[in-house]
Amino acid sequence: MVVRPDQGLLGAYPTLDIYLLRPDPLSLDPDYLAAFLRGEKGVQALRGAKAGSGLPRLPIDAVANLEIPLPSLDRQRIIGRLSVCANEQLMLLDQLRAAEARLADAQIINAFRFIED
Repeated sequence: MVVRPDQGLLGAYPTLDIYLLRPDPLSLDPDYLAAFLRGEKGVQALRGAKAGSGLPRLPIDAVANLEIPLPSLDRQRIIGRLSVCANEQLMLLDQLRAAEARLADAQIINAFRFIED
């Protein structure tokens, strides 16, 4: 799982199973990096590097040696922003589905109230 830290995560400490990557923003856009790591090529590259028979762990060397394609910083920002917008859209759709489910439940509860009266 790849997460782009926000204000709520600042001050959190990485553990054995969490890596905190801080790219140089002058050469690698953080949102682009997150999009790459979530994407098919990033997932495939890291999946092949997992070690361990029980709970597979990703060695830090695999992350450090990962080859990331680096288009221009402007292109990285466009890709990164597009990824952020897509993730926000998915989150909003989840919230909408949850709200619709609550509304449907409330309508059914109201329908039963008319029967009881």
